[in-house]
Amino acid sequence: MQQTDKYKLNKPGEDDPIAIAPLNENMDKVEGALEAQDARITMLEAKYMVFGTYVGDGQRSQFIDLGFTPVAVIAQHTYVAFPGGVAVRDQPDGIGAALEITENGFLAINTTTNDFQRNMNTRTQTINYIAFA
Repeated sequence: MQQTDKYKLNKPGEDDPIAIAPLNENMDKVEGALEAQDARITMLEAKYMVFGTYVGDGQRSQFIDLGFTPVAVIAQHTYVAFPGGVAVRDQPDGIGAALEITENGFLAINTTTNDFQRNMNTRTQTINYIAFA
């Protein structure tokens, strides 16, 4: 009996007797490969990103519900937020981060300054974001 080159599946020849065992071996190999593929797909599906927009309401903060807790958020004005409220553009003057990761989403914060670059919840301002799972 021959076997395939890559996966070593049994290939009964025309003159080989009909036997169930080689076919069962093939099915076991195929099932094992599918099981491994399912695990990889499940892992990849857990890693994704969401693109979206929100409009600022002018309040101190606005919760943006993503339905998952992101590991990072990038929003307009190049802010990047990580768990714990740390932002790449966190300012040394005590104003703080304009984005904060929360359970199931993030907060867009109005830092109550006139600095347009720091306010991520300015009334009527449309902000684009990418959130990573």
